[in-house]
Amino acid sequence: MTTSSGTLAAPPVLPLPRPTDPRFASLLDHGRKVDPRGHLAHAWIAAVALGMQPLTPVTSWIGLAMLAGYAVLRLHATWRCLFLLLRLPLMQAWLGMCLWCLLAIAWSSDPSKGWDNAGVLRVTLLITACWPVVDRWRLLFFGMAAGSLVQTVFQCLMYAGVMENINQAYSAWGLTGGLSRHTGNTAVWAATSACLMFGIAIGDARFRGWAILMGIGCLVGVVLSGSRTLLLAVPAAAAVLGVAMLLRPSGSRRFVPVLLVGVLLGGVGIVSASLLLPGASPRTRLTNMISEIELAVVDRNYDSSGGLRYFWWREAIAMEGVNPVIGQGNGSFRTEFSRHLDTRRESSFPQKYAYTNNPHSTIVLEMIERGAVGLCLWAAIFGLGFTGAWRSMRRNPGGTGLVCGWIILLFYGFSNSLQLSGFTMSLAAVMVLFSLPRPPESGVVPRPEAEIL
Repeated sequence: MTTSSGTLAAPPVLPLPRPTDPRFASLLDHGRKVDPRGHLAHAWIAAVALGMQPLTPVTSWIGLAMLAGYAVLRLHATWRCLFLLLRLPLMQAWLGMCLWCLLAIAWSSDPSKGWDNAGVLRVTLLITACWPVVDRWRLLFFGMAAGSLVQTVFQCLMYAGVMENINQAYSAWGLTGGLSRHTGNTAVWAATSACLMFGIAIGDARFRGWAILMGIGCLVGVVLSGSRTLLLAVPAAAAVLGVAMLLRPSGSRRFVPVLLVGVLLGGVGIVSASLLLPGASPRTRLTNMISEIELAVVDRNYDSSGGLRYFWWREAIAMEGVNPVIGQGNGSFRTEFSRHLDTRRESSFPQKYAYTNNPHSTIVLEMIERGAVGLCLWAAIFGLGFTGAWRSMRRNPGGTGLVCGWIILLFYGFSNSLQLSGFTMSLAAVMVLFSLPRPPESGVVPRPEAEIL
């Protein structure tokens, strides 16, 4: 509908519509209709910005600033659809988590550290800035995977010795995190990107070839990183993907053979990696993880990655005076953990790492700093995110990648503190964005084939 002056009339914003209301689709699509060229540019900038997130802290900042800046310039066309986010339970849970993190600084024993930790909440801009172009989700998926592939290229160069391995702590093992310097953060982005690519391969024949190639490239990055958490998470996600494809009520079974072939090739790849990468093979890495935990439990030898995690989690659970409802306050873990260790006199404590502000577990950190309220908010984010991904899968087979992506992130959160890193919080924000309810594609005005991405 147009006005008397010939401009496109926007539907009213209030009252905020439900996702099933036709007005929801009209408000979300209004920016594309009134500014089609700006919408296309916005989508490509968003794809580039998502690709810059898994590289380095500097590139992630540049990408976020570039995307947020352009999103502000387009507010004249997109401001109406931003209010729709307030109607979505998943976004409400995310905003609740952000507000609780800020509020918890008030009773923290280390408020300056709390403010530092709260800086990662800037990644919420990824959700708000990408929301107006969420209809171009395929392009955003490919942009995200392209960033992980760039990281994989640098990993390969470092592993081959063409470039110096900047992951000095793991260079003897042949492990590399690429430009990010962190093997786990590189691996979680690569694994999630691989899931999204294989989801597209299952659900969209037009881009299947590119999606498969990019997905395989991302899995190479996972293997080169040697992240043991991801080496466990990827097979678990693949298993869930297989079950989901078999149980999906509205889906065709013709993609099941494609899935089985993919799982077979993945198994062959892992076996090959075990032969070609003797120090960093998945089998060696997982075996060493078991040995590290045994040494920590039996001999109190915590001088390893697995041993330190066991030490941090055991002592954090044993801490006294922790408020189980609201926690000790955002940023307080370092101070409270130090006080706790001062009361213990065990000579085998790894003092070099004892006074840390990172217990390497989303659950443990949340339990200590923000209590049951914080845990419930994170549980709501994962629960609603997984539910949204599952509903997306029922509408589009490509949504299977989202389901697996949430499994990957959940596994990683068990052994790493998602709240303390811009790398992991940006990935969580992206997963929230993609899992938000959106109108079915059949309700979108058809566009030329060249613009479908």
